[in-house]
Amino acid sequence: MPTPKVSFNLHLPSYTSDELRANGYCAVHVLPPTERSAQLARQFAKGVKGTRSSAKLAVTPEEKRDGEPFHERTTPFASLKQGEDWDFVTVDGSLRIPILTNCERVFICKALDRMVVDSHELWVAEVVRIIGNSKHSPSGGLLYHRRNFHRVGMPLLR
Repeated sequence: MPTPKVSFNLHLPSYTSDELRANGYCAVHVLPPTERSAQLARQFAKGVKGTRSSAKLAVTPEEKRDGEPFHERTTPFASLKQGEDWDFVTVDGSLRIPILTNCERVFICKALDRMVVDSHELWVAEVVRIIGNSKHSPSGGLLYHRRNFHRVGMPLLR
């Protein structure tokens, strides 16, 4: 029986990429389509900055400040509260992976393969565990399209 796989990409440089290469596991989150989820997603991606030639990529005054492309790695869990916004899940006996608590689902994944394409890494991982959240009904999750977050058909945060 085939095991489920997920694919995703990471903008480099990335702490997530470093940890995934070192430890072999990650958590892929399905966030509910809410404004809070969109804000969290922006917080996790805010290391990506616009360039002088494409300032439209920068969406906050902080991101527009220096106009340089991705010059820093983000630490998004640093501004969140453990036990409230996030907590750890243990995999492979002792490895602790941080997960957001307000998700519809979290896929705990074991890395299988990666390849570098331009400024990104493309990853393929095997889903080894799925954590559900009874607070949320399945909605299809938070969608990202054309530099905006959406629920099906509705923009949430520009």
